[in-house]
Amino acid sequence: MSLLVLSNEVLLDHIFTFLEIPDLFKLMHSCSRLSHLLRDANHIWKTKFKERWPCICFHDKKNNEVNWMERVSSRLWVIAHVRETVRRMSPLCYPESPEKHTPEDIMETLTTGEYPHLEFVEDELARLKFWPGEEVSNDITFSYYTNYLYKEVKMVVLRRKWATYMALPESEKSLFEGALLMSHWINMDYQISPNYSDTELTLNWIVDRVKFLLMKTKNYSIDGQIMQATERETLFTLNQVMFQEMRFLNQWVDDDEVEDRERHVGCGCFCAATFSVDLALASDSRICENGILCIIYQEVARRLGISCEPVSVTRGEPPSCTGYSWLVLRWMEFPEQEEGFTYIYMRSKDCFKRIDGRRRLLAPFYDSFEDEDYFFVAIGQSVSTAEITFWNMLKLMPSERDYRWCNVKHDYRNSQYWVFPTSSICRLLFEINPFSSQLVKDYKKLCKSKGIQYAEAIRRCKAMNVCSLKLEELLAKHREKVAKKVICHRLPEIKYAVGLIMIYKDTSKQYALKQICVITSWDKTVLMPGTLFFNKLRPQPFYHVLLDMGKSEYVREDKLELHPDARSVCLRNHELGLHFVRFNGRRYVPNAEKNLHFPEDDEYARSLVGED
Repeated sequence: MSLLVLSNEVLLDHIFTFLEIPDLFKLMHSCSRLSHLLRDANHIWKTKFKERWPCICFHDKKNNEVNWMERVSSRLWVIAHVRETVRRMSPLCYPESPEKHTPEDIMETLTTGEYPHLEFVEDELARLKFWPGEEVSNDITFSYYTNYLYKEVKMVVLRRKWATYMALPESEKSLFEGALLMSHWINMDYQISPNYSDTELTLNWIVDRVKFLLMKTKNYSIDGQIMQATERETLFTLNQVMFQEMRFLNQWVDDDEVEDRERHVGCGCFCAATFSVDLALASDSRICENGILCIIYQEVARRLGISCEPVSVTRGEPPSCTGYSWLVLRWMEFPEQEEGFTYIYMRSKDCFKRIDGRRRLLAPFYDSFEDEDYFFVAIGQSVSTAEITFWNMLKLMPSERDYRWCNVKHDYRNSQYWVFPTSSICRLLFEINPFSSQLVKDYKKLCKSKGIQYAEAIRRCKAMNVCSLKLEELLAKHREKVAKKVICHRLPEIKYAVGLIMIYKDTSKQYALKQICVITSWDKTVLMPGTLFFNKLRPQPFYHVLLDMGKSEYVREDKLELHPDARSVCLRNHELGLHFVRFNGRRYVPNAEKNLHFPEDDEYARSLVGED
C-alpha cells in the first residue's frame, strides 16, 4: 500500500514515528507531498534527534525557534567529518606522537563553526571513544587518535565553561559547581561528565539524614511550641553524619584510620579520585582532598540554611608561619560579637574552634596523628575567592612527577589510578590564573622534558615574555622529522621485524626483566657509544620496543627473544596505536604509515610467526 493514500495525521502520529532518520530523508526525496510534510514536522525531527543522540545538552534561548531537521542534517554531517579528520591524523603526525604538536588546521577544523557545531564534534568523539562501533573498535590506530582528539576538543569545551564560570560575580560563583567542572576536566579520560544524578542523590540523602536526626533529638516542645535546632546543633549533627556514619576522610590520613576500606597512600600526591567531588560523594572510599571536603560540607550546610564561608589560613604561629595556606570554613555563630566567627577544620575530630583574639590563632587542632596544628588568622580575614580556592588546591601539581601511583580504587574504575598527567593540570591552572609567570616556566620545563605540546608552550611563553628558544628548536626538529619520510629496507643482519611480540631479557633493568614488548622500529648495525662496556660489545642492530604499562626502550638485539606463544599476550601501552592497526593473535599488524616506513617487514614478520 502506498503511503500517499494515508492522511497526514496518520503519517505524522504513527508511520513516521517508527522510521529511522535515513528512511525519513529517503521519503523526503520521493515526492513533494512527503517532502513538505516532513519539513514542517519539527517535533518528529526533535524526537528522532534526542533518541539517537541523547547525551547532547543544548543551551537554547527560551524564545529561539530551532529547526530540528537542520540539526539532524548537521549532526549527520559531523559523523563523516570527524571520522575523516581522525583518519587524517596518522599521515600528518607519524612517526611522532600528536602530543608533541597537533597540526594547526586539525583543531581549527574541529572547533570552528556556528553553535552547536562544537557540541556535535564533542559528542561524536565521545561516542567513538566510549561506544565505538564494530567497524572502528578493532582499529587501534583510529582509537589512538580518537582518544587524543577527544581530550583536546574536550579541553576547548571546558575552557569555555571555565571562562563563563570565572566571569561570574564572586557572589554568584558556587564552589560546588566549580568543583564539578574541575572533576570534569580531571576525569575526561574516564567518564563523559560527572555523575550529577548520583551526586545529587548523595547530597540530598545527607540533608535528609541530618533533618531526621534533628527531629529525633529535638522532638519536644515548651508551652506547645516545637523547639528549633540551633545552627551549632545542626552542624554538629552534620559532622556526625559525614564523619561518623558516612566516614568521610581527609586526604592526609593515617593508614589505621582507613581500616577495611580501600587503602590510600597518605603521601599528599595527586590522585584524580581525591580531587573529584562527584567521585568522593558517589564512591565507597570517600577519601578526598581537604578543599573538596570543605566544598562538600559547605554545600550541604547551604542546603540546610547555614552560610559557611571558605577562608585560607596560614599554618603556624608568627613569626614561624610556614606560609602554607590551608582551607577552613567559618560561620557567624555570634553576630553580636566583634569576633563572632566559629571555624570548622576538616582534619580534626573536634572541628569547631574559636579564635584566640590576642594571638590571632586557631589552636589547638589535633589531626589524625594526634599532632597539634596551629593556624594564624589575619585581622579582617577575607573570604577565599573561587580563584584562590582552586588555585591553592592544584598549584603544587606542576612540580610533582608526571606519573605517581596512588592505591585508591573507586566504583567507577576497577583498576588503580595513575596520577593524572601534570601537563593537563597545568592547562587547568592556566584557566584559573592565566597570568602566573611561574606556572608558564613550570609548563615550559614539563613540555621540554616530556616532549609534549611544544606549540602551546611557546605561545604561553611569548604571552608572558618567557624565553622559548629551546622549545622553538624542538618544534622545528619535530616538523622536520614528520616531513622527512624515510624508507628502511631490510638488511640481512636484521633478525627481527616490526610488530613481533618479544621477551626483554635485560638483567640490568629489573623493571624490564622478562617483560613482554613489541618492536616498533629498528636501526641497522649500531655500536652504543659512551662507555668502555659498550665499546667491547660486538656491533649489532638495536630495536625500539614498547613495554607493558606505558614504557619504551631502545634495546640491543641480543637482549630480545621471540615470544613462543603470542596468543596469551596482553600488552597495555597507549602508544600502540601510533604504529599498529590491530593485534591478530600472533603479532601486531603495522598501520599504513608504518608499512611505508618499513615496507618489507610485514611479509618477513608473517614468515617468522607462520602466518599464511
